[in-house]
Amino acid sequence: MGSLISILVMSSSIQFTALTVVSVIFVLLTPFTKVEESFSIQAIHDFLSIGFPKVYERTHSWLVHSAEHFNCSLDTHLPKPSINYSYHRWDHQDFPGVVSRSFVGPAVIALLTLPFSFIPQAIEDKFYVQIAARINLALLVVAGFNSYANAVGKKFGSTTRRALIVLSLTQFHFLYYASRPLPNTFALILTLFATAFWIQKRFKRFIFLIALTVVIFRFETCLLFGWILLYELFVTKEMSLKKLFAVGIPSGLFALCVTIGFDSLIWGKWLWPEGDGVYFNIYLNKSHEWGTQHFLWYFYSAIPRSLLLSSIFVPFCTKRCFKSLFIISFLFIFTYSFLPHKELRFIIYVVPILNTCAANTVAIMVEKFEGTKPLPESWLGNIVLKRLGYQVPSDEEAEAADREREQKERQEEEESKERKKKKNKSKGDGAKQTPTQYDAITPYGSSLRRRGLGKHSYNGVEEQLDEQYSKITAAILEKHKSPSVDKKFGSAEENEEPPSLSCTFIIIFIVMGIHIWCNVGCTVYASLASWNNYPGGDAILWLNDQIKNNDLKQYRRQDIGVYISNLGAQTGVTRFLQLEGVTYDKSPAFSLIANKTVAGPLNRKLGKQLINRNIIHDFSAFKICYLILEKIDVPFLQQYCTSTSSSKSGANTGIEGVVCNFGDNTKNCRIMKVINGFNGIDLGLDSKNVVIKTTPMLWIFKCFK
Repeated sequence: MGSLISILVMSSSIQFTALTVVSVIFVLLTPFTKVEESFSIQAIHDFLSIGFPKVYERTHSWLVHSAEHFNCSLDTHLPKPSINYSYHRWDHQDFPGVVSRSFVGPAVIALLTLPFSFIPQAIEDKFYVQIAARINLALLVVAGFNSYANAVGKKFGSTTRRALIVLSLTQFHFLYYASRPLPNTFALILTLFATAFWIQKRFKRFIFLIALTVVIFRFETCLLFGWILLYELFVTKEMSLKKLFAVGIPSGLFALCVTIGFDSLIWGKWLWPEGDGVYFNIYLNKSHEWGTQHFLWYFYSAIPRSLLLSSIFVPFCTKRCFKSLFIISFLFIFTYSFLPHKELRFIIYVVPILNTCAANTVAIMVEKFEGTKPLPESWLGNIVLKRLGYQVPSDEEAEAADREREQKERQEEEESKERKKKKNKSKGDGAKQTPTQYDAITPYGSSLRRRGLGKHSYNGVEEQLDEQYSKITAAILEKHKSPSVDKKFGSAEENEEPPSLSCTFIIIFIVMGIHIWCNVGCTVYASLASWNNYPGGDAILWLNDQIKNNDLKQYRRQDIGVYISNLGAQTGVTRFLQLEGVTYDKSPAFSLIANKTVAGPLNRKLGKQLINRNIIHDFSAFKICYLILEKIDVPFLQQYCTSTSSSKSGANTGIEGVVCNFGDNTKNCRIMKVINGFNGIDLGLDSKNVVIKTTPMLWIFKCFK
């Protein structure tokens, strides 16, 4: 209980520093990416390694030729491009994916990451650049969340804002997804800023960000924004259709021109990426090919996993919060549930909104415990208490208390700003003082000391100053009088609750404090599971160390080839982890490579198609060939592999004596390493892997020609 209060009273700067630190820790714990992030992370790499250098090369050439017309020589002053990029291909040219995606988001992250790519250590090992790119993405999400939380604080109170930050810190998925280069994450950044503008009723900026988010990044966000617009148009009636169309149409056309112009240039054809996604998922209705879930999957699986135990407190917020944030989030999730293919990342946009509802509930209990006046009231909580026979305030009284509380917070905020302005003005005026300026007044002080100017006095205005003094002192005493004197709604005298209800509130408050630490425990477990969930990244890092420390001492980079299986490519292997000059192959199936190695070329049609796409290389051209294989390849391996290890030599790993003969060019293949991956929970007392269970996922072979 005390821990909850101590966390809530931390300053906002400390809390947001903690958000940044936790998001960076997630990046360092899981620096690799999954297949869903493949397009964006590969695009970031290609912008840094191919796109920007080519732009610089062409700019360099144009400047040199232009200077020649003015008899100037810039060739010796400008640094020349040191690498020939003409033979490089963008990843999307070989692996375009089922649905085209926008390059706008990856281009922004690549620009922010560009300075880090010139660090000597990053030039030697591009893996550091990938980490820097993910950290930059996380910082943008934290910045958007900062804007959103500030808007929440102005609307629902500073206690709700602080509780929102605390809950987000203790949950795994939001900050974990903050650094994942998904199209949904790029949309999340703009959604956070847009929602902040919506809460602040700054509708022009809100509509502009709606257009950018829907048209460029994720079209599905139109469901969320659509419910918000309907709420503002027909419930609150604070937005007009005229303003919506006046701002929305130009903003939509601007966003459409940006994405079509930029993405068509990169893709090499006229294209609207999000339109392509809408055509595939909605018109062709092919999203179910990637798997389907139950209609209520978001409600019984995705939301509880993302909010953890905080999901219990979501519906018990104030009526003002319930009828806006909660209902809109519920309608968005309900509408999206009609799409059979479901993933948590599709509804990540409403996780902060639902967290706000839970934080508002926490704020209610905290302020009841602290005795803040007037007290906020839980709308659904009051309904439950009324059903149980307790006497609770009516809806009108609760709404009046909420309005009074909001007005009081706004007034205090305005007074705080006014005091800051006067303080800054007095600093600027220097020694100039007026007779009406006073020293600080203690809350319960009985006297007020006038400020003079050295030997000067103001005897002519004594009576006027005394009158002002009396008014100020009376106002201060009225403001800081004892709460027991307050006869308004929410005072202890009028709202003295039965002992049983007071005990109930104390128990609920204790449960809230305990649930914070339960969330932390679940987050720690999820972090450890994610740490073991990228076998492909672990395999390629180990393999690169082997190549740099051993093979490059005897062979050239061009003599080394690496084949990466499907599981390896989906669980962490990116272009950032590929060594310059070494050939990496991500062919769809190992059997194609095996047949090509054993029997020569594949059938002419398939072989020509794959070779033209530069996906399959002839491994007979390499002196050393590494194979990163997965479990699905084991039946094929059994035909060509034998074990010669004794029980003593193979007791530890069982791989030392395994030798494989895949063909004339790869007769001597040996298993070098087995990479384990996450395989669920293991609570067995005899298990060495307590809680986290791992199992072999990938096998690394080294073959000599």
